Amino acid sequence: MRVAKRQIQILFQVCTVSILIAVSLSCNKGEEDPYAVQKDVLTRDLTLLYEGKVDSFIDIVDYAGYNTTEPIHRYVLKTMLHTNADAIRQKGFEKIEATGANSKSDSAATVFYDIVFMDGTRKSHSQDMVFTNGRWKLRIGN
Repeated sequence: MRVAKRQIQILFQVCTVSILIAVSLSCNKGEEDPYAVQKDVLTRDLTLLYEGKVDSFIDIVDYAGYNTTEPIHRYVLKTMLHTNADAIRQKGFEKIEATGANSKSDSAATVFYDIVFMDGTRKSHSQDMVFTNGRWKLRIGN
């Protein structure tokens, strides 16, 4: 009898914990950010650029209409990106902070972000993104 009572207590405890976990997950489900992936990609990719890792940035971004395997296109892109990244770094780049997003379709979104500088100032921007080849990429160009 004592063994059966102990088994019932353990079963009751397991059920109680399971219910608490289920309730916790259902409560938190509504708080999930549907654009978390896009925001993470934007933050990671732009940080590469502003840290001066332009070659890495070029290889992971979608360049609508630009063929980055052509040396002249790659050279022009690198020059433009270096100029932009250098200007941002000179102002004291600290980090990228994604502030919002909206979706145009299942494969297109716009992410809003701030560039945060060392002196605490912020500059707000937006960036179009596309889902291509199984991942979200920043869309540069038309």
